[in-house]
Amino acid sequence: MYYQQLLGVRVKKFLVLVSLLITACSVQDARNIGDFRLRGIANGTKVPRAEGKLFGAVLGLQIGRGICTGTHVGGKFILTAWHCIGMAIARNGGAPVPFTVVSPAGPVAFEISENAYRVHYPKAEDYILMGDGSGGKIKVPQPDVALIEIKAAPEEFLAIPNAKIASTSADDVTGKFTIAGYGVNSFSKELGTSGELFKAPAEIKKSDSIFHYLIWIEGWGTGSAMPGDSGGPLMVFSNGVPVVYGVLSGGVEINEKGEQVEKGQATAVAMNRYSRLDTSTMRDFFVSTMKLR
Repeated sequence: MYYQQLLGVRVKKFLVLVSLLITACSVQDARNIGDFRLRGIANGTKVPRAEGKLFGAVLGLQIGRGICTGTHVGGKFILTAWHCIGMAIARNGGAPVPFTVVSPAGPVAFEISENAYRVHYPKAEDYILMGDGSGGKIKVPQPDVALIEIKAAPEEFLAIPNAKIASTSADDVTGKFTIAGYGVNSFSKELGTSGELFKAPAEIKKSDSIFHYLIWIEGWGTGSAMPGDSGGPLMVFSNGVPVVYGVLSGGVEINEKGEQVEKGQATAVAMNRYSRLDTSTMRDFFVSTMKLR
């Protein structure tokens, strides 16, 4: 649920994760929230209030006892990382958990009850082991992506700006990407009635053909994603609309040759790992789940 170093241990098996269906509906009224106080992406800059509409689709998510980032990608759907919502449900014995949604557009916050949503997962092609924030490890499917569908979403939620999911390859993007997230400095922090969205320019440095983009944050010497940035978007802006190409899954440690190494053995800085959305498998998932054309 929190941003963790990924250990890069692959388990060679396949599994189809079916949608977790949760019945009934209940979404509490929106409320205004106060000054943003939680710090996001290290080496990034705070998104000013004047850009609240531009970044309004990037949401803070307090799920169970953890904080993540998500993106409003149209209507009643929130895009985030599997480990943000799936890990919380697993910790709760497989039962859904309530969560809070915060948008800088307004700003406003919504309480989402445990019976007000359902979660859709794409087909898992592989697994990695990820720290679960309490000293243990959990198998996280690849791609590390989930769509949260808010049932009977209120008009205030539907009015939050939308991002688009990329329909073309990130290889076709010219210039810098933007990353954004609601990071926190300790597991005891709560999103609650305050949150702070940070942004930073970023560049894809490496990728594999199916699962991941590995990206640098510009000025990386002191920068990285923070706990709470998981699930945040790798995006570009097209005519003022964010277009999302990846979802933050975690990070990897590397040596000076750019090779992945075990935790604690890095001789260079880490890179952020984003689950890529521009593959045919992911496109089919979004089309079937969101009825995209």
